[in-house]
Amino acid sequence: MAAVRTDRIIAAPAADVWARIADVGAISTWFPSFVSSRLDGDGHRRIALTTGVELDEEIVFVDPIARRLRYHIVGGMPIVASHQATVDVIAVDAERCAVVYSTDVEPAPLAFILGGVIEEALGELDDQVTAAAVAAPAAASGGG
Repeated sequence: MAAVRTDRIIAAPAADVWARIADVGAISTWFPSFVSSRLDGDGHRRIALTTGVELDEEIVFVDPIARRLRYHIVGGMPIVASHQATVDVIAVDAERCAVVYSTDVEPAPLAFILGGVIEEALGELDDQVTAAAVAAPAAASGGG
Protein backbone atom coordinates (compact mmCIF):
# COMPACT_ATOMS: atom_id res chain seq x y z
CA MET A 1 0.00 0.00 0.00
CA ALA A 2 1.17 3.52 -0.75
CA ALA A 3 0.11 6.82 0.70
CA VAL A 4 -0.11 10.15 -1.04
CA ARG A 5 -0.94 13.47 0.59
CA THR A 6 -1.71 16.60 -1.35
CA ASP A 7 -2.36 19.92 0.34
CA ARG A 8 -3.14 23.45 -0.69
CA ILE A 9 -3.69 26.77 1.02
CA ILE A 10 -6.83 28.41 -0.36
CA ALA A 11 -7.59 32.12 0.06
CA ALA A 12 -11.16 31.57 1.20
CA PRO A 13 -12.81 30.88 4.55
CA ALA A 14 -12.77 27.25 5.69
CA ALA A 15 -16.58 27.20 5.85
CA ASP A 16 -16.85 28.13 2.16
CA VAL A 17 -14.38 25.48 1.05
CA TRP A 18 -15.92 22.87 3.34
CA ALA A 19 -19.36 23.56 1.83
CA ARG A 20 -18.04 22.48 -1.58
CA ILE A 21 -16.31 19.36 -0.26
CA ALA A 22 -19.20 18.34 2.01
CA ASP A 23 -21.54 18.40 -1.00
CA VAL A 24 -20.23 14.92 -1.81
CA GLY A 25 -22.61 14.31 -4.68
CA ALA A 26 -21.26 17.34 -6.54
CA ILE A 27 -17.56 16.42 -6.56
CA SER A 28 -17.56 16.46 -10.37
CA THR A 29 -18.02 20.25 -10.28
CA TRP A 30 -14.44 20.68 -9.03
CA PHE A 31 -12.73 17.41 -10.03
CA PRO A 32 -11.78 17.90 -13.71
CA SER A 33 -11.35 14.17 -14.46
CA PHE A 34 -14.97 13.48 -13.39
CA VAL A 35 -17.74 13.88 -15.95
CA SER A 36 -20.58 13.44 -13.47
CA SER A 37 -21.24 12.45 -9.89
CA ARG A 38 -24.21 11.71 -7.71
CA LEU A 39 -24.91 10.53 -4.21
CA ASP A 40 -27.24 7.57 -3.89
CA GLY A 41 -29.47 7.04 -0.89
CA ASP A 42 -27.35 4.09 0.25
CA GLY A 43 -24.32 6.24 1.15
CA HIS A 44 -22.58 5.52 -2.13
CA ARG A 45 -21.29 8.05 -4.58
CA ARG A 46 -21.34 7.16 -8.28
CA ILE A 47 -18.76 8.88 -10.45
CA ALA A 48 -18.27 8.79 -14.21
CA LEU A 49 -14.69 9.50 -15.26
CA THR A 50 -13.57 11.16 -18.49
CA THR A 51 -12.09 7.75 -19.42
CA GLY A 52 -15.56 6.15 -19.38
CA VAL A 53 -14.92 4.24 -16.14
CA GLU A 54 -17.68 4.43 -13.54
CA LEU A 55 -16.59 4.35 -9.91
CA ASP A 56 -18.61 3.31 -6.89
CA GLU A 57 -17.43 4.95 -3.68
CA GLU A 58 -18.72 4.44 -0.17
CA ILE A 59 -18.92 7.60 1.90
CA VAL A 60 -17.60 6.53 5.30
CA PHE A 61 -18.39 9.81 7.05
CA VAL A 62 -18.85 13.53 6.60
CA ASP A 63 -17.94 15.35 9.83
CA PRO A 64 -19.00 19.02 9.73
CA ILE A 65 -17.40 19.78 13.12
CA ALA A 66 -13.93 18.50 12.17
CA ARG A 67 -14.53 19.42 8.50
CA ARG A 68 -13.42 15.94 7.51
CA LEU A 69 -14.67 13.63 4.76
CA ARG A 70 -13.66 9.99 4.42
CA TYR A 71 -14.56 7.66 1.56
CA HIS A 72 -13.22 4.65 -0.29
CA ILE A 73 -13.57 3.09 -3.71
CA VAL A 74 -15.63 -0.10 -3.53
CA GLY A 75 -16.26 -0.85 -7.20
CA GLY A 76 -15.84 0.05 -10.83
CA MET A 77 -12.06 -0.10 -10.97
CA PRO A 78 -10.84 -3.69 -10.65
CA ILE A 79 -7.19 -2.62 -10.57
CA VAL A 80 -7.78 -0.95 -7.19
CA ALA A 81 -7.24 -3.56 -4.48
CA SER A 82 -7.68 -1.09 -1.63
CA HIS A 83 -8.41 2.63 -1.41
CA GLN A 84 -9.27 5.07 1.35
CA ALA A 85 -9.22 8.85 1.15
CA THR A 86 -9.61 11.55 3.78
CA VAL A 87 -10.13 15.22 3.03
CA ASP A 88 -9.60 17.76 5.81
CA VAL A 89 -10.35 21.50 5.67
CA ILE A 90 -8.39 23.38 8.33
CA ALA A 91 -8.82 27.09 9.03
CA VAL A 92 -5.53 29.00 8.84
CA ASP A 93 -7.22 32.29 9.71
CA ALA A 94 -10.58 33.91 8.96
CA GLU A 95 -9.83 34.25 5.23
CA ARG A 96 -7.63 31.22 4.42
CA CYS A 97 -7.71 27.49 4.92
CA ALA A 98 -5.64 24.42 4.17
CA VAL A 99 -7.14 21.50 2.33
CA VAL A 100 -5.31 18.25 3.04
CA TYR A 101 -6.26 15.31 0.80
CA SER A 102 -4.73 12.02 2.00
CA THR A 103 -5.10 8.74 0.13
CA ASP A 104 -3.95 5.21 0.84
CA VAL A 105 -4.08 2.98 -2.21
CA GLU A 106 -3.03 -0.48 -3.39
CA PRO A 107 -1.42 -1.21 -5.79
CA ALA A 108 1.22 1.33 -4.85
CA PRO A 109 1.88 2.75 -8.36
CA LEU A 110 -1.63 4.22 -8.38
CA ALA A 111 -0.53 6.71 -5.70
CA PHE A 112 1.52 8.59 -8.29
CA ILE A 113 -1.46 8.84 -10.66
CA LEU A 114 -3.91 9.81 -7.93
CA GLY A 115 -1.53 12.46 -6.61
CA GLY A 116 -1.60 14.28 -9.95
CA VAL A 117 -5.36 13.97 -10.34
CA ILE A 118 -5.95 15.28 -6.81
CA GLU A 119 -3.50 18.16 -7.31
CA GLU A 120 -5.44 19.19 -10.41
CA ALA A 121 -8.75 18.95 -8.50
CA LEU A 122 -7.49 21.08 -5.61
CA GLY A 123 -6.37 23.68 -8.13
CA GLU A 124 -9.86 23.76 -9.64
CA LEU A 125 -11.45 23.95 -6.18
CA ASP A 126 -9.11 26.83 -5.31
CA ASP A 127 -10.01 28.67 -8.53
CA GLN A 128 -13.74 28.26 -7.92
CA VAL A 129 -13.89 29.32 -4.27
CA THR A 130 -11.41 32.15 -4.78
CA ALA A 131 -13.45 33.48 -7.71
CA ALA A 132 -16.64 33.19 -5.64
CA ALA A 133 -15.00 35.05 -2.72
CA VAL A 134 -13.94 37.87 -5.06
CA ALA A 135 -17.33 38.02 -6.79
CA ALA A 136 -19.40 38.12 -3.58
CA PRO A 137 -18.24 41.58 -2.36
CA ALA A 138 -18.52 43.01 -5.88
CA ALA A 139 -22.09 41.71 -6.21
CA ALA A 140 -23.00 42.99 -2.75
CA SER A 141 -21.76 46.47 -3.64
CA GLY A 142 -23.52 46.44 -6.99
CA GLY A 143 -20.28 46.26 -8.92
CA GLY A 144 -20.58 42.69 -10.19
